[in-house]
Amino acid sequence: MRPTLAIRGLLLLDLAERHIHQQRARLLRLLKESQTEIVDVMEEDLEWVVKYKEKGYTHEAIYMRPMLTAELEARMQLGPVHEQH
Repeated sequence: MRPTLAIRGLLLLDLAERHIHQQRARLLRLLKESQTEIVDVMEEDLEWVVKYKEKGYTHEAIYMRPMLTAELEARMQLGPVHEQH
């Protein structure tokens, strides 16, 4: 592998990492604004079970790993990543 190709790959990963951190902060802020708190996350073979409190009431949500993986793959192929300074 040419060094410039590896450098380009690292730069792309840095941009992706910044974008991920910005989106994570935005989503956490939205949860806080809606008085929602994640209480517990249990990772199992094919699913994640998330317990959360919303305005004082406890709820549980189940997310299937294969569906999340497919959604992530689709999102990675979609829209542009805009860097925010």
